[in-house]
Amino acid sequence: MGLNICFVSYWGINEGLTQATVLPHLRILSNNKDVDRIYFFTIERQGLSAEFELYKLEHFRIASSANVLRKAFDKRRLEAHIKALYAKNSIHMIMARGVMAGRLVLNISNQLSIPLSIESFEPHADYMLEDGVWKLNSLKYKLLQRAERQEKRQARFILPLTNIYAEELLRIEGLDQEKLMITPCCVNSSVFAYNDVDRQKVRAKLGIKPDTIVGIYTGKIGGIYLDQEALQLFNSARSFYYGKFHLLILSPDKNIWREKLAASGFSENEFSLDFVSQGQVAAFLSAADFAFSLHRPTPSKKAISPIKNAEFWANGLSIIMPDGIGDDSEITKNKNLGVVVEDFNKVDDTVFYKIDELRKSHRPSNQCVQFAKDFRSFDIVQSNYSKIIASLFN
Repeated sequence: MGLNICFVSYWGINEGLTQATVLPHLRILSNNKDVDRIYFFTIERQGLSAEFELYKLEHFRIASSANVLRKAFDKRRLEAHIKALYAKNSIHMIMARGVMAGRLVLNISNQLSIPLSIESFEPHADYMLEDGVWKLNSLKYKLLQRAERQEKRQARFILPLTNIYAEELLRIEGLDQEKLMITPCCVNSSVFAYNDVDRQKVRAKLGIKPDTIVGIYTGKIGGIYLDQEALQLFNSARSFYYGKFHLLILSPDKNIWREKLAASGFSENEFSLDFVSQGQVAAFLSAADFAFSLHRPTPSKKAISPIKNAEFWANGLSIIMPDGIGDDSEITKNKNLGVVVEDFNKVDDTVFYKIDELRKSHRPSNQCVQFAKDFRSFDIVQSNYSKIIASLFN
């Protein structure tokens, strides 16, 4: 008998995190011979988009709302769907992508006695608190923190992203080692591989000269990401390369970035802003010479594994990043995969001398590419899914 699995994403089908981190996992699940059916749920906040089609998969879209009162019904609608599916076909496991999705399925998993697995498990409530998005006494913080504690107790499997956080869950919080499976954000190295033809095309399209040094950043500014520190770092690169530096940013927040960069002294011809589909990201990475990864370092960031880092390394890009970011900061130091900045108020030319040394040794950087192949491969996900699925037959 094959298994029916319910997979819940907290994000919409077209959101970047779904495209980069959820859909590849669904493809791995669909290729497992012991899986008969996958019931895939997405929470759609921008209207209902096209359904995602995949062998063995049925896609359900929960239409959400920005209105706090209406958002409370997301959970009820999701539970109603899962109950109906369970009554008709049985569900052998619920897989939740992240603690926010885990919170939505805690009650139904317990009520129907369906084993629960939570991947990309992080202390999300603490992220929001430390980055000033939520307050200590806010209802959102208290509810999610309580849900995270319950998830740790109830889930059969917890898949943290980093070794550092897994050690904390074991030693400090006393979780059973058998329920923990470290699963960092992974990439298909061949999809993100450096391509010289793409490099020339993108640079020509953006009007970037062959001798210009391009630093790329993908993402937002502020909140859980650095703000003024990021702008200072970009300006340091601009000064170091004496008019031969171009900043390339891929982000949906193009207007915010344009205002911020202009206010910090960048002229229009010194940067490019774009927002592209997941399938186009690799071409833009190929146009760059190094990358910025700028999560704001706070105590709970020991638990994160930014997908952008794996993408950068797969493309052979050295990274400039803060200290204290998951396993990646120590990996970057120990394996010479970029530069780790301990104090962004004291950035000097040594950062870019080091980047130049790495950049000139090879483009793409062979050590970055090899690390991505060895330690950010979807083989890790496939292995952990196989163990989870095998456990359901015991």
